[in-house]
Amino acid sequence: STFDQIGNLLAGNSRVEENLPFLAKCLTYIELLEKEAPHIIKDRRPDAEWPEAGSIEFRSYGMRYRPELEPALKDVLFSVAGKEKIGMVGRTGSGKSSLIHAILRLVEPASGSISIDGVDISTIGLHDLRSRICIVPQTPLLFQGSIHENLDPRGEHTDDEIWHAICKAQLKEVINVPTGEYIALTDYNDPNLHQLDGPWIAGIGLDKWIRRDGTNLSAGQRQLVSLCRALLWRRRILILDEATANIDSETDSVIQRILRTEFANTTVITIAHRLNTVMDSNRILVMNNGTVAEFDTPSNLLACNGYFAQLVASMEFNEATG
Repeated sequence: STFDQIGNLLAGNSRVEENLPFLAKCLTYIELLEKEAPHIIKDRRPDAEWPEAGSIEFRSYGMRYRPELEPALKDVLFSVAGKEKIGMVGRTGSGKSSLIHAILRLVEPASGSISIDGVDISTIGLHDLRSRICIVPQTPLLFQGSIHENLDPRGEHTDDEIWHAICKAQLKEVINVPTGEYIALTDYNDPNLHQLDGPWIAGIGLDKWIRRDGTNLSAGQRQLVSLCRALLWRRRILILDEATANIDSETDSVIQRILRTEFANTTVITIAHRLNTVMDSNRILVMNNGTVAEFDTPSNLLACNGYFAQLVASMEFNEATG
């Protein structure tokens, strides 16, 4: 009735009035939030091919998450050559994640600078920086949708390119390829692969449905999907943020093999969880209390009986990097 409608309207207005103080608080918090830097700076856009080498240099870099807090990183000074494979270790709170946040400019520097291929990253837009770096996180972000949509949400790649990345990531069997001519393909270089019909591939394999958060896949398979994205996108810098922490040792070995063979020309920074994931690195960066404690080859670090050697000898490595 009309009276009921009027009553509902008045009740609704009353609830809105009751919640106005909460709305005011939310607006206040929004105003207090620090605004991000521009995503694109038109007159400071890097070249389309940047970064070509993937070199990274920290120059006396310092960072804190809020002005009243102690610095999370202090006078960090080191450089990484293009194509170099760097393992990063340190106890919880040592600054490993903060270093990655710094490279992605999730937090702006308090002092010093970071350069990638000679470009000071604080001078370019956030989109131009972050879109040129690939990161494989500890917990992969998978959407509800097909494997095709998860690997190539913007539709930038052909089915053939996606299929090749799937083969390289050893996900061929995961996408429910039917028994027969498909299952006989044991190598992505197999010439028979190029003779298969593209739409037929998409209709069977790439339409495999992924549930939200990839709950119909194992932890290792979810991480391989995340790595498959990196294979498809081909950035010059790849960051693995404890990417193998929650997977079995067999899948870990598969990932290490893929990194060695498919990312030979990529700068790879690995926040380590298992010792074997960093012992093949060119150098190991040891973080302690927001500073670089050691930075050298694995063999040299073990020989000098320093901080890294103590972590390994005391069997505290997993705890320190977990």
